Formats: sequence, C-alpha cells, structure tokens
Amino acid sequence: MGIGKDICDHCGLARTNEGHDGCIGTLEGVANACCGHGNNKAAYVQFFHDDYNNNPNKIRLGGEEAIEYINKHKTPMQKEDLFIKDHVRTRSGQYVNLLDPDPKTLFIEDIAHALAHTPRFGGHLVTFYSVAQHSFLGSIELHKEGYDPKLVFDFLMHDASEAYLVDIPSPLKAHLPEYKKIEHNMMLVLSKKFGFRYPFDPIIKMQDRHMLQREWDSLMIEDAVEPIKPTAPSIVKIQFLNRFNVLKHSI
Repeated sequence: MGIGKDICDHCGLARTNEGHDGCIGTLEGVANACCGHGNNKAAYVQFFHDDYNNNPNKIRLGGEEAIEYINKHKTPMQKEDLFIKDHVRTRSGQYVNLLDPDPKTLFIEDIAHALAHTPRFGGHLVTFYSVAQHSFLGSIELHKEGYDPKLVFDFLMHDASEAYLVDIPSPLKAHLPEYKKIEHNMMLVLSKKFGFRYPFDPIIKMQDRHMLQREWDSLMIEDAVEPIKPTAPSIVKIQFLNRFNVLKHSI
C-alpha cells in the first residue's frame, strides 16, 4: 500500500480502521499486517505482546506463513450502514448486535479502545480518567496482594460489556432493569469468548468498591494520600492490551 496511501494499488480497497490492508479485513489479536500487495514474500503479520514498544519484531510471521494465517483468520469488513437495528459499530469496523452478540464480532482490541475512551463518574472529573485505567489498576492491586491470576484476570475484564453498552452511573442503572438483562447477556458471551469467569467472585465486587472509593477520594474530591494519576487513552489502551495478554497466558 505504501506509506501515506489509504487505497491499495493492488486490490483497490481502503485500509481498515486498524491499519490493515482492505483485502485482509480484520485480524483479531494482530497489531499490524500487510497482504504483500501481490508479492507474497512481502506479506507479514505482527502480533501484540507485552514488550511490543521495545521489541516490535518479537512475534511476527512473514511470507507464505503470513498469507496462510491471513487467509485462515481474516474477518471481512461488513458493508457500512449507520442504521442497522440493535447494532453498534466498533473501532475495528465490526457491527455488534447488542441484544444477541456474535462472538466473532467481539475483539479485545475494540474493548481496550472503547474502555480507554470511556470516562468514569460519567465524565464529571477535572481530568479524564477511563474505565480501562480503573480495570488495569485494580488488577495490578490484586496481583500485588497475591490473589490468584484468574481473579486478577476477572477483574481486568469485569467491565468489558461497557465497551459496547457504555458506563452507566450506578444510581441510574438501578432503575434500568432491561439494561441489566442486556448487560448480563453480553457478559455471558464475553466471558465465554475471552475466558474470564462470570458471574463474578465476591472478591471482584469488593475490589470494585475499593477502587470506586479510591477514585472518589483521589479524583473527585481530590483528598487522597496517594493520588491516582490519570493516563492518556492511547497509553492506557496499550497497557490494558498488554495486561490482557500477560494474564491470558498465565492462567
């Protein structure tokens, strides 16, 4: 496709939102990929991993091996339509049915992106603070306290449904029984797709309330001994993905 080009000279298709070539579509768990534009030897697939920024060539397929992987795992882009009933369009271009989600349309990259851009406390903070950072920091705390990696992973993913259903403040959610049903169904599908346990252990609820209190003290009323430092969405998205990959491979 070439640097700065949005349309491939070979296939004539536009890039996906992730930056993949149009003929590839979407590749779950892939940081970057190229079809080779007619030259299979130039094709490659680059995966996410926990040290991607320092060693971007750590996990990479090239040539025919990359072409084989692309053909086996690619998800074609759906025809764009703003008004598909009951669906939302994700950053990667997937259309997710909120009432009957198809696991094939649920990508961890979309979850990380959306949660990194979703505010806690309905956005009523001086500085932007995301649901992704909430989940990331809470999982780090559980790890430091010696909890089982499965519990740590469960906490990282405990708000995954909010990537598609947004973060509704608890005082309002209490009056939305239909939302709770939709959220429950979404979590059932997400937990099966990504391998976390749901319904959650009581420890997850306990940690969630602990983080809520810590965030309130630190970010809402700004009266904390050890204040939380909000992280930019672009950074916390990478932190969330790296944390996901580390925990997923440890359980």
